[in-house]
Amino acid sequence: MKTIEQVRKQLTSGQFEFTRHAFKRAIERNISELEIRGTANNVKIIEESS
Repeated sequence: MKTIEQVRKQLTSGQFEFTRHAFKRAIERNISELEIRGTANNVKIIEESS
């Protein structure tokens, strides 16, 4: 499992890939890659799997 810092780094650097589902939803909701990358400072863990 990635740490929150690893997720932030990937978002900031653009080193992430969309799943087909996420890509479809982003288009439907008119969410740009730039907006997604801009969320890096607001990333929070809401649930951890065991």
